[in-house]
Amino acid sequence: MPFVVNFVLSWTAFFLFADKRRWREFYPSVALAMIMSLASDSLVTQLPLWSYHDHQNWLSPLWMGLLDDFGIYPVVTYLFLQYYPKNRPISRQLLYFTVWTTGVILIEFLYLTQGWMVHRYFWSLPMSYFADWTIFFLLLRLHLRYHRPPLSLSETQPLATQKLSPRYEEYMRKWGVDLQVIYKKDKTEIFLVSMKPGGYIPQHFHSAAEHFFLLNGSMELHIGSESQIVDSWELVHLSENIVHGCRNLTQETILVISVFEEASVFEKLSTVFDQHVLAEPLPL
Repeated sequence: MPFVVNFVLSWTAFFLFADKRRWREFYPSVALAMIMSLASDSLVTQLPLWSYHDHQNWLSPLWMGLLDDFGIYPVVTYLFLQYYPKNRPISRQLLYFTVWTTGVILIEFLYLTQGWMVHRYFWSLPMSYFADWTIFFLLLRLHLRYHRPPLSLSETQPLATQKLSPRYEEYMRKWGVDLQVIYKKDKTEIFLVSMKPGGYIPQHFHSAAEHFFLLNGSMELHIGSESQIVDSWELVHLSENIVHGCRNLTQETILVISVFEEASVFEKLSTVFDQHVLAEPLPL
């Protein structure tokens, strides 16, 4: 019975306190915690350092272990990582570790005193407490090492205050193109480009390399005097100073993610349309 109660309380805590929008961020670490728990359960079948007991004989040892493996372990891992004070002083982080490991060891102490769990051979409560610190530390380090946070717009420059040439909108409407800057920091810029059916971007070139990714539809890419068809979900790399342009070949609006590094294209757009004749490639 306590194993079922523990399972229900764990998932109740998850639905009450977990930020479920961040599940993609935490699920690899949660999966790892579950695998580690399943592996330890498998280990103790060969070397029984501890065992679980249900006094009502409702559950087999296998189900008692699985309720923990798929209950308290994933939920505790998720909440521990979610609330970890990453940018706080190390004293606060150590206190955080102490609170969580103490809470876990108190649950194990309750299991021991009620006879729901028994230690065998050399295993003891202090060894479990040391193991808890080790497991929490490994899960945290692996999470911080391999998790890549999404681009933060809060770190970018305020785009609304950067004005473009009055003729910029006129040219874009003529070409059937809309361009939005979705990320800008230093000289790195990411654009979201939407192009109406039949829309085009005339021949131009950049002082830095460009990487763009077509999200849907297809388009004709002109590189110098040659052309090629780019289909959706294709990634294209263009070296610096390569003259190129493109045209939407479909009957739907296509979307393109375009990434520049050390190009400052956004700043150049504010003057380039007033300074160059469109019959010539635009130096963006």
